[in-house]
Amino acid sequence: MSARLPDFLIAGEMKCGSTTLWELLRRHPRVFLPEEKELHFFASYSYFRHHGTLETTGTRHYEEQFRDSRPEQRCGEATPNYLFDPQACERIAKTIPEVRVVAILRDPVTRAWSHYWHERRRGWEDLEILDALDAEPARMKSGDPDQVDSLSYVGRGRYIDSLERYERVLSREQLCVVFLEELRRDPASVVSRVLAHLGLELPDDLDLSLPHHNRASFPRWPALDRLTRAARRGAGRLGPGADRAAGTLGRLTRSARVYSGGDRMPDPVRARLQREFEESDRRLADWLGKPLPWRPA
Repeated sequence: MSARLPDFLIAGEMKCGSTTLWELLRRHPRVFLPEEKELHFFASYSYFRHHGTLETTGTRHYEEQFRDSRPEQRCGEATPNYLFDPQACERIAKTIPEVRVVAILRDPVTRAWSHYWHERRRGWEDLEILDALDAEPARMKSGDPDQVDSLSYVGRGRYIDSLERYERVLSREQLCVVFLEELRRDPASVVSRVLAHLGLELPDDLDLSLPHHNRASFPRWPALDRLTRAARRGAGRLGPGADRAAGTLGRLTRSARVYSGGDRMPDPVRARLQREFEESDRRLADWLGKPLPWRPA
């Protein structure tokens, strides 16, 4: 079939349930999403950098990701970083000006906490969380794309700044905002809203059981967890045998090192984050014209 570009994008935000929404939409017979989530084509720090950028190669490689879609399907992709990346919306508007955009959000306090531990597990973050929050403004001004992308705990949770940026280059009608809290409570209602935004209906037989992707885990003993991860990195430099042994040890000790489920956020951290997001949450509620799930009226 002829080349095509997406009809819609799930644009974010990171740690807000985009993978869950992506999986639910993939089950719809008239929705096509590539097997690979997070194509990052419009992002400043592009996943497709080894194929060139939008500016240097155009859309040829990107179009290939949708070659298996059928004409009657709505075609899309999900890259959470598109919402926060200040250049992504400009590139999107220039390349696919009629695109529909879906933003899935959650309580920015719990999002920031989950994001912080994600970066600790990856080895990108060495600071304690309150120190990391203090360091964030300087990190964002550094110009280092890795720091801006990975260590933006507060910036990513000020959702209204990103949505207003999209509204300036697309129309308000092209934006659909949903919440992870609502998706967990009533998946049929949220998926139906998203499908209506795409011009589709919710089939009676669509499987709406929620997948459990990217379940957050948090260290029981942060020092032990850091030591185990450092040992794993060191073993990797010693060869495949040592790396496999360290990996096995890490799996066997995982239940003792980390837990899943409730976030167990310390009260001082929660209070700090709530202050950080108070103004942006108020602006978001005004923009949407309704209370937020995590800040009911």
